[in-house]
Amino acid sequence: MGQEPPLTPAIWNDRIGPKRFSAPILMEAKPNARGSLDFVHDQLDNGRRFRVLNIVDDVTRECLASVPDTSISGVRSPAN
Repeated sequence: MGQEPPLTPAIWNDRIGPKRFSAPILMEAKPNARGSLDFVHDQLDNGRRFRVLNIVDDVTRECLASVPDTSISGVRSPAN
């Protein structure tokens, strides 16, 4: 019939089959060489919503910039 699941069920998913492992992306670990953007959002007590755009260095995990606002457009983002 079907395949038998392996003895380690942690790497087996009945819906998609065995878990595939990929090789890591090799890159030189230098500060400020690569960063990540992350939007965080919340709501104030009066109901107004706001967003914070965080820019984080992937090597040092340091937050390079945080931009809080109720509306962040692409023109205003520091990633440009």
